[in-house]
Amino acid sequence: MAKLNVLIYAISSLAAVASSLRTTVVYEPLYKNGINTIIRKLEIDLASYTNVHEDAKSSKLIYDSNSISATGWTEKNLDYIINRKFTDNEIICKNCDTNSTNEMDFIEITTFGKCIGGFCEYQNSKCYYNVLQKYWWKCIPDEFNENKNLIKKDNDKCDTSKSIVPFSVVSAGAKKYDFSKPITFPCNKDGFDMDIDVETEDDLYLMLTDKNSYSPSDSVIEISFNFKDKLYKFTEGVVSPASGSSQSPNSSRAFNGRIRIMYTGENLNIYINNEGEPFYAVKNKVFKALYFAPKSGKVDVTFGFMFCYGEAEFATISQQSEKCDTSKSIVPFSVVSAGAKKYDFSKPITFPCNKDGFDMDIDVETEDDLYLMLTDKNGYSPSDSVIEISFNFKDKLYKFTEGVVSPASGSSQSPNSSRAFNGRIRIMYTGENLNIYINNEGEPFYAVKNKVFKALYFAPKSGKVDVTFGFMFCYGEAEFATISQQSEKCDTSKSIVPFSVVSAGAKKYDFSKPITFPCNKDGFDMDIDVETEDDLYLMLTDKN
Repeated sequence: MAKLNVLIYAISSLAAVASSLRTTVVYEPLYKNGINTIIRKLEIDLASYTNVHEDAKSSKLIYDSNSISATGWTEKNLDYIINRKFTDNEIICKNCDTNSTNEMDFIEITTFGKCIGGFCEYQNSKCYYNVLQKYWWKCIPDEFNENKNLIKKDNDKCDTSKSIVPFSVVSAGAKKYDFSKPITFPCNKDGFDMDIDVETEDDLYLMLTDKNSYSPSDSVIEISFNFKDKLYKFTEGVVSPASGSSQSPNSSRAFNGRIRIMYTGENLNIYINNEGEPFYAVKNKVFKALYFAPKSGKVDVTFGFMFCYGEAEFATISQQSEKCDTSKSIVPFSVVSAGAKKYDFSKPITFPCNKDGFDMDIDVETEDDLYLMLTDKNGYSPSDSVIEISFNFKDKLYKFTEGVVSPASGSSQSPNSSRAFNGRIRIMYTGENLNIYINNEGEPFYAVKNKVFKALYFAPKSGKVDVTFGFMFCYGEAEFATISQQSEKCDTSKSIVPFSVVSAGAKKYDFSKPITFPCNKDGFDMDIDVETEDDLYLMLTDKN
């Protein structure tokens, strides 16, 4: 079965380069020679800048004047970003034509900003993103700070629980945190309770931070897990984000089970397969993110769920404005075709976005060609005008069709492995153009203005398509379902992450695995597919 990774993002013409140059220059620090930093010039294709916005958004790594030396630069070196010269910056370039006083060229990425020598300033914010090493210098713009996704009115609360979409972190032979894959916390100082199921090939490190971003100078709490010897250690302070000599995974140190992390507002408690381990005393901490680093090999987070004690934490901007989440994870699912194209309208990916657009990635496994249907309604009628995208992977032909399309068509056939696909599809709507990327290569776009897409449906030509991962975010504010000028609602639908509940011979509820309802007294409609070994009990409550 082939695997297809589909990423759909919506950004207003991001990464459109207003320059006729085919390549641009970046600089890489090599080593120190006395007070001077020896660097080299590299030329990279402008095509590598097309993903700068999503790379910058996903990066939580930030360096300031106290920590920039860890990158090889000094604060004085980086004066060249402002004065566009190497003069008096304690820099020697090994392969530059000259170390002259001529001003450096810059390129401009539309809606992002100017880039000089590999540092791109976001919209005159004085925050600079390094495209070569993927970190922020000085600050992270508010627009990229997930903390801004939740804005509070005095009489409103956001969700106090969340499901964690499965993900993996890989280490190339030594401990190294992946700062692009945090688990974020909506909780306040009252604390949280989280269960995560993990499969590791070696020992594991977890880092808890009180910020949505990370700098090597930050004080954090690190928990190291030595599963073989059952040794678990807390370290508070500045820790190394990457360390250790290269090694292969050791199966004797592998672990497959559940880790529970519970913070009560006073103590940080760890449970390994429901056995309590030593706790760590830390009071009134508002944790914001959890990062993972395997000692070597890979760690798979296969399931996760958390809830907050007390109310969720908000970043208050004004009492008059409120936004729902502008990003969402997509729960894995499958669509099966009985020999011919047929959409499954029970399994949509819904969009919380407005006409400013969206950007989405989805990882899929297909056995044949694929059809996607975008609609501007939360439901579907055969008379609706839609946009359909057909993917002929074998011949690399991708076609847009706008209007009324058939939800099921074609003669019955078996899957053809030569048409299967393994890769990434990104769908990006900018408010003007619908863009498709296959394995990060741009395909023809389709012009469609001011469309508010509501749902995406899948239809394999034959066989099955598995959506194994997905993430999307909105460009601009999220769209609301407005009831009155005084009340607003966030998403009125949700996907349910697969989970299991086990009873040891007698009826017993597992209160750590609830399905929570975002609904009001008007009610709800829910479908769940279950497999049971005996009779089943369900409990509905009016409390969290």
